[in-house]
Amino acid sequence: MGWPMVGVWRDLRFGVRSLVRKPGFTAAAVVSLVLGIGTNTAIFTILDAVFLRPLPVEDPDQLVAVYQMLRNDTGEYEGQMSISWPTYLDYRERISTLSELTIYQWGFMNLSGGSEPQRATGMFVTANYFDVLGVRPALGRFLLAEEEVRGATEAVVLSHGCWSRLFGADPDVLGKEVTIKGYPFTIVGVGPRGFRGTEIGVSVDFWVSVMRFEQLSPYAGYFEVRGAALFRTIGRRNPGVSVARVDAEVLGLAQRLAQAYPGELTGLGAKALPLVGEVFRAEDRDRYRDYGGTLGIAALLILLIACISVANLLLVRGIERAREIAIRQAMGAHRPRILRQLLTENFLLFLVGGVLSMVVAHGSLNLLWKFRPPEFVNDALDLRLDATVWGFALLVAVVVGVIFGLVPALRASKPDLVTSLKDADSQMVSTTLRLRFMAHSLLAAAQVALALAAVIGAGLLLRSLQNAQQIDLGFRTDNLALISVTPGEQGYDEAQTRAFYRRISEKLEAIPGVRSVALSENRLLRGAVLRHQVYAEGEDVGPEGDGREFWRTNVASPGFFPTVGIPLVGGRDFTDFEPSEGPLVAIINQRLAALTWGDEDPIGKRFHFDYPTEPLIEVVGVVGDAKYKNVHEDPPLPFIYLPLAQHLPSAMTLHVRCEGDPAALIPTLREEVRALDPGMPLAGVATISHLVDNALWLERVSATLLSIFGVLALVLAVVGVYGVLAYSVGQRQHEFGIRMAMGARQADLYRKVFGEAAVVVLFGLAVGILLAFFGLGPVIAGQLHDIGAAELLVTYVVLTLLLAFAAFLGCLVPARRAAHTDPMSTLRSE
Repeated sequence: MGWPMVGVWRDLRFGVRSLVRKPGFTAAAVVSLVLGIGTNTAIFTILDAVFLRPLPVEDPDQLVAVYQMLRNDTGEYEGQMSISWPTYLDYRERISTLSELTIYQWGFMNLSGGSEPQRATGMFVTANYFDVLGVRPALGRFLLAEEEVRGATEAVVLSHGCWSRLFGADPDVLGKEVTIKGYPFTIVGVGPRGFRGTEIGVSVDFWVSVMRFEQLSPYAGYFEVRGAALFRTIGRRNPGVSVARVDAEVLGLAQRLAQAYPGELTGLGAKALPLVGEVFRAEDRDRYRDYGGTLGIAALLILLIACISVANLLLVRGIERAREIAIRQAMGAHRPRILRQLLTENFLLFLVGGVLSMVVAHGSLNLLWKFRPPEFVNDALDLRLDATVWGFALLVAVVVGVIFGLVPALRASKPDLVTSLKDADSQMVSTTLRLRFMAHSLLAAAQVALALAAVIGAGLLLRSLQNAQQIDLGFRTDNLALISVTPGEQGYDEAQTRAFYRRISEKLEAIPGVRSVALSENRLLRGAVLRHQVYAEGEDVGPEGDGREFWRTNVASPGFFPTVGIPLVGGRDFTDFEPSEGPLVAIINQRLAALTWGDEDPIGKRFHFDYPTEPLIEVVGVVGDAKYKNVHEDPPLPFIYLPLAQHLPSAMTLHVRCEGDPAALIPTLREEVRALDPGMPLAGVATISHLVDNALWLERVSATLLSIFGVLALVLAVVGVYGVLAYSVGQRQHEFGIRMAMGARQADLYRKVFGEAAVVVLFGLAVGILLAFFGLGPVIAGQLHDIGAAELLVTYVVLTLLLAFAAFLGCLVPARRAAHTDPMSTLRSE
């Protein structure tokens, strides 16, 4: 073994002995590192799984999502639209930059044949869907090309989760039959573990051929319509082909198709984007971005706090070893040799922290995953602590070890030989040690700054959450349970469906503790599926419309509005006796009434949907505005309610108003629905308060996480200030004794100690305010709602004063120690 390796091993052995001899210092430093690196590793695991590796597919970077775009008035293309089946066939045949192209669309369907009927998520795909993604079945096979024709074998592929949940992971499941929306399908395969489709937040239970779309989808009539935007598209790039080149080709092809089909594709272009960035549904992307930002802030905050704490410990340790290092230099040891030894000790410290942090990472991961988006099932992502995660933890340990261990090592390796060989009190008056003490103070100020930024961020998010919880949703959120039923997908005809809706309403109303029951096609806070343009009677409609907005509609039963607490402000409610064959009636909200008829009374007014040939609809009632899609809608959306007596959705949601806690009644409600039809899958069983909580998930998670880390930062900041003063007072006992002997009062010493602390704290507070305003503020701005300038100012002032008061409490013990110095004992010891 060469001499350099002998020296390295000697440094390692000496470093281990040095750390063992100081168990208090070693334990404090390792605990700080374990908390900082472990929490960062857990957060990295989630961010990596959600944003960097969201799809367990082969070479995800080679996959692109292809969208249609619409040309705006300036001639530019914008937006993201799906494509039709006929357009897909053209793309598949004529795009040369992609080796393969597939389409898919998902929807909710009744699935039975397993342990119990389910309202499951099914996906229509082309036969090459799995080949394009590069996934392999866990059991059996995937769909075949010959099954992508009308009349082919009804084959279905189950997801691994669905197979485990409904069939107990039975290996003999192949060949068994399940029923989807009343049609028999044969199980031919099971998907791989962890693969649930290509959209985060959409957990697919099974896949069927796209040719079953006409059989199973409510939009079957649009399958052959070229202008119908039904399917999302994924392609795999040929080797060496860039995304920009694919993008240019699909745009050119889309423009040529628009010229070939002017009636259906006019103004349409296309674009290609990396699939990894498109796995989130468009309506969820802002939420996930803010979720990732909150986790990133938490990771950076906790790591900086931990590293600053360790750096402070290393600086103090360096000051304590100044005499030892000075003796070694006086005996001939060179500075590079001493520096190498100190860096080796620091490296060992950070390495041990990095390895042990994996224990904390595992626990933190389980805790943080409880704050996941509500649409994520427990096993939605692969969150194993694999080699990549271990590598990240060790890399963080090495990087922070170099950054935060180098400066203390450099300072410790260059002591002032004269002052270091003197007694401890003399050291404190040396310029070198004063500079070291200043560095110690700056690190404490940095802790104060980080703590203030964290608590201000947490305070703003908590204030935003409080404001959101006080928003008037336009309906009552207390004592309301929801259950969705789908008789139309059980093979019921129109008469049977209406009879089922009537019977289930009567049975649930007869349950003790139930006040009223009503139905609507779309539940509260779900918005609506169907949207229409609205034209008042007599308005002219051009052949291509006039660019006005599409407004949402919902079908409701009589009594829906009083059951959910939406006030009827004019006209009447629906009845069971609305004529099934015209005239058609509707109830509209105040927003739609104001936009369409202004100050005129809308009762008795008539309108039609979309085209002049559509039948006129009479307004018979006006209800108050509500929140229809999310709790932050502003201004209210125009909304239209249509009567169940004149429209018959295949699925409806029961809104059950209870006398007390609705959660306690949910098992009874389930039993009554199952008693009517044991094969009826139930979906959306929840309370409305639970759905409101889910709608506020991001605000609650962000406020909770930043509050936790803010409290931790606050404690560490107070400890940091205390450490600075305690060390200063401990080294200056002789000075304080002389001051007392010369007539100084206790109040004078209190002022002196608090004055020194004030410099550290005020500097930290000033930096913290700037950090919160310019650093943290822009990141969480999208999560702040209804916070005015006054609330913002109050939050900053109150939390700044709170942190200053906490720091003041941290100064009391060192200040009291200085003020109660016994001059006789101090001078006698000298």
